[in-house]
Amino acid sequence: MKKILVICGTGIATSTIIIEKVKAWLEKEQLNEQVELHQGNVHDAINKGNEYDFMISATFVPGGLQEKAIDGVPLLAGTGETEVYESIKSRLI
Repeated sequence: MKKILVICGTGIATSTIIIEKVKAWLEKEQLNEQVELHQGNVHDAINKGNEYDFMISATFVPGGLQEKAIDGVPLLAGTGETEVYESIKSRLI
């Protein structure tokens, strides 16, 4: 099972939107059994980032964590969503 941390500035608003979209996509792709989603903020990413396989972010990601991060802003904007989902899928398989 892969552990994914979804982060935004406060760990409340935009990360909630992203998590809901990712959950729906995972169910549609029948991948939801392979994933454990967690929600947080940048502080959580810095302190607990090594506990997760990767992150989906709606905010700035510090340098040492950028390799583990997928830009989640397209899921909020509604453009480029396919590329985000493809990035997620490639890290799950």
